[in-house]
Amino acid sequence: MPKIIYTTHAQERIRLRRLNGRSIEATLTHPDETQDLEDGKKKFIKLQGQRLYHVVAQYKSDQHAWLVISVWVRGEEDPPDYLWLIITSPFRLLWWLVKFIFRLLFGRN
Repeated sequence: MPKIIYTTHAQERIRLRRLNGRSIEATLTHPDETQDLEDGKKKFIKLQGQRLYHVVAQYKSDQHAWLVISVWVRGEEDPPDYLWLIITSPFRLLWWLVKFIFRLLFGRN
């Protein structure tokens, strides 16, 4: 198993997207497909179950390690931040009430 280092950005994305560390390592070590990117970076792609993992990494020869820059699962949106949900909840409730009253008054046409 090669040594793997995660950037702060990658760590945040893993947490935010609720990704599994083992799946990221499997994508990096046994990819279904690789793509060369600029500046010596590579994209590793692997289908695991129903999820298509993408890992962008760069090999750091001085550290003999892969530096993981970003990770995501194709087709999955980032879940909203809990603070954002709390802040916007009164507006979403108000919008729901406006739609509900409009349907009561004017029907569902």
